[in-house]
Amino acid sequence: MVEIKTALTRGIEMDYCCFGRGEKVFVILPGLSVKKVSPYGESLSQAFGAFAEEYRVYLFDRRSNAPASYSIEDMAEDTVAVIQALGIKRMSLFGASQGGMIAQCMAIRYPDLVEKLVLGSTFCRNNDTARKVIRSWIGLAEEKRGYDLNRAICESIYSRATMDSYGEVLLSVGDRITPEEMERFIPFARSIVSFDASSGLESISCPVLVLACEEDRVTTLAGAKEIVERLHCECYVYGREYGHAVFDEAADYRPRILEFLKK
Repeated sequence: MVEIKTALTRGIEMDYCCFGRGEKVFVILPGLSVKKVSPYGESLSQAFGAFAEEYRVYLFDRRSNAPASYSIEDMAEDTVAVIQALGIKRMSLFGASQGGMIAQCMAIRYPDLVEKLVLGSTFCRNNDTARKVIRSWIGLAEEKRGYDLNRAICESIYSRATMDSYGEVLLSVGDRITPEEMERFIPFARSIVSFDASSGLESISCPVLVLACEEDRVTTLAGAKEIVERLHCECYVYGREYGHAVFDEAADYRPRILEFLKK
């Protein structure tokens, strides 16, 4: 059974969902999104159902009462504050896209908290491709063009095959995006443009798995490879049939994470 809750600690309000019966803890940090992710906890529990026997699985949304200026490092600190308030002392951590950036900061600053780290479709510092893409999204959000914003995001992160098969459903979300959600989206998106955790990357001491994609049109394959080269960690690169959101597209993505955690 999936539990959807709101944590309140140190002035931080953060939604999260959890499920699973295991004694170990597995934490998921999703990527940048216009809408909150925690309400989709039921779908998450199905996607990560294989983890439920061995792990208590948590997904943390971004802070609900985030300030207008909010860095990736701030997101990491706030997420850790909530995790600690829940009594979690040790965990395996998976961060996708922006979630991977937050996860890196957590592993750098709180090495005793992170037992194993999985980074999907992410980088350790911004690059020209990401800056161009993210700034275009910010512009659409500032103009309150919800449908166009959602379309731009979908076409950037998903493969052509996914858009051909599910594009109508994915694009329909754009009709339900509110001005308030777009306003909330802007500081989260801006944080990526200035993100740079490269100076502290080598201090990550836990085992790391990087999952990347050749056709990543947001954070790029080169961005993922920099992490691998500097940490000398495990890596798997998916082919051109997938996009930046390979974590949603590839059937063997979650089994690959679970295999790494069990090593």
